[in-house]
Amino acid sequence: SDSVMEVKEPSAAWNQELSDEELTPEDSDSSMTESDQSTEPLENSNPFLTCPNSAVSKSKIYFDSIGSFRYVTFPFIDENGNYKHAFGELAKTAPEPNFSDRITKEVDLLCKQLPCTLYHAIFVCADEQRMDLLKALVTGNYYSPYAFGMFNFDIYLPHNYPLEPPQVLCTTAKAQHRLNPCIDSEGKLCLGLLEEWDPLNSNLLSLLLAIQTLIFSEEPVYREERVTENLEEENSLFNLIANYLNLEHGMKQIVSNPPIEFEEVITRHFGMCEAFIGDKFLEWTEDIKEAINHKQILDKDLVANSFNPEIFQIFKEKSPIEVLEKLSDSVFDLIQCYPKFGMESSMSGETENSQILSDYEEEKGEPLSLSEASNNDPKPPESSTTYYQSLKHLRFNTHCIQDEKLQQSAVVSEQNLARFNKEMKVLSENLPCESTGSIFVAMDENNMHLMKGLISGTPDTPYEHGLYEFSIVCPANYPNSPPSVRILTTGNGSVRFNPNLYDDGYVCLSIINTWEGSRAERWNPSYSNILQVLLSIQTLVMDSDVIQKEPEYDHLATDSCENLAYCNIVKYNNVKWAMLDMIRNPPPEFAEIVWKHFALKKNDIIRTVERWLEEAKEFQLPEEQGEDDYLIMDHNNETYAAFNKDSYYSCLEKVTKELFEELTSFGDPQNDNQ
Repeated sequence: SDSVMEVKEPSAAWNQELSDEELTPEDSDSSMTESDQSTEPLENSNPFLTCPNSAVSKSKIYFDSIGSFRYVTFPFIDENGNYKHAFGELAKTAPEPNFSDRITKEVDLLCKQLPCTLYHAIFVCADEQRMDLLKALVTGNYYSPYAFGMFNFDIYLPHNYPLEPPQVLCTTAKAQHRLNPCIDSEGKLCLGLLEEWDPLNSNLLSLLLAIQTLIFSEEPVYREERVTENLEEENSLFNLIANYLNLEHGMKQIVSNPPIEFEEVITRHFGMCEAFIGDKFLEWTEDIKEAINHKQILDKDLVANSFNPEIFQIFKEKSPIEVLEKLSDSVFDLIQCYPKFGMESSMSGETENSQILSDYEEEKGEPLSLSEASNNDPKPPESSTTYYQSLKHLRFNTHCIQDEKLQQSAVVSEQNLARFNKEMKVLSENLPCESTGSIFVAMDENNMHLMKGLISGTPDTPYEHGLYEFSIVCPANYPNSPPSVRILTTGNGSVRFNPNLYDDGYVCLSIINTWEGSRAERWNPSYSNILQVLLSIQTLVMDSDVIQKEPEYDHLATDSCENLAYCNIVKYNNVKWAMLDMIRNPPPEFAEIVWKHFALKKNDIIRTVERWLEEAKEFQLPEEQGEDDYLIMDHNNETYAAFNKDSYYSCLEKVTKELFEELTSFGDPQNDNQ
């Protein structure tokens, strides 16, 4: 009847205003069947409450580095008018969808509630023009054989959604292998939530959480109806095959051929998770040895034998350990060059006293609680790289900071002495110190409120290899108010290195309340800290998307001509001021660090800058100026004028020659006691 097809009003939960107490997955998850409710939904919007305590700080770094990608839009249509989506043809012939109000609220919920931690994360991309076409990237649960893998799903919302459930197809390993008993060889899902869809209460978030918690679960064998006996052996064999599928498809294949809409997410995820994947692989290896040697899983007639029989046959012919080791080596070869964002060390051995974010409760005024170290605390494994071993003792130091203006602005207060002592310990133990990215801090020996930071640019950014100096002044009522942070590397006030890093030193950043942001992004005395601020600058500001930091330009692609033009200005000034001038005029607080940094990295720097020079031959400023060119010119007028006069290539070539002359004078820091 007509009443059946009428688009019903969403339930009260959907009609209420989305306030600071956002809707939770629990609010919208009542449609899950008993079998689907084997795991608890997220308790609230805090993405870290589902992490074990020992991983909270790492997960916060993960969230800060990648959380902004949880929901994005991207054009799925190609130049021929075809949708690069499993349901693209269906969408082209379907009636126009009629769910704008409902989907707007669902999108708001996804933006706020999608999990984004080391232990589990979900990312969603919608087509720019069609709200009914979406793609999802789901990571495997940490405790499952799918841990750290990333799996693709195409989602189509029928025109009468939510009366009709979404159509979902798993595109990872489609027509090659079955990832899970709940996914057939064509990628179709068998999920109670879809079969018993409730238009009033079911939603996209509950669907995605069900996929993650029920399909990529700790024991996939229990999703196979045919398994009625030998559960322990069946589970071991299912997990072994799932380990293979995860390494092959959830890691190797997706890294080798990343979907363009999730390319940045994939790069950041695997860069940060590399060390953790290594730990997890060792854990899997021990389980596999136990299963093969004691349970004889390869010699028994099990249901799991028929689950991807070609993989089972590989394990019969070759050692499963050798097969998986070869796969894992391929994965590590692919991701070893990815930026780590300060996540070089893994969770195993991470001490509780090193947690900078141990309390994420939203209770105002609660001080940050950092447990004191004890001799019984396990010690995290040290990096063996030459860079780390040469510079680790310089990550945090005290120094007499000779700057009258800074000294006058830093008001001493004894009330927060305990907080400073704990933050000093956290900085000394947790500041990243690798050639791919490092941060150093010098605190004034007479005034804890005054510090300087030195941040190195990370790989594949226009800031790569450069050293950038910042001043940090904590107010008298710190941590109730955020620190004042300014960039000092500005080419004597002539260079704006980023829309968020002004030529007058102003730093525009949500966490220090100099830029608008959500409550979760702004300074919170309970858990915000100096390490967070510095990591945010390094990973969120100084990345390869430069012009996108300017409002109205965030839609541009990384390789857009506008962004490349801004990046070339940054590259030139990076060489001129963050490398050459830093070598010639090192800040006294960081003189030894500067010398060792450039001595250790001189060969890498030469290779990178030579590549930039080759790329510069092809670059020309546009003859006609548009709005984007005026923005770039306005931000860096002197550099823009120099490029117009002598070309970007000529300018870069000149400073490169001077830089290389300086670098050739450096000796080996390992054999020098300077």
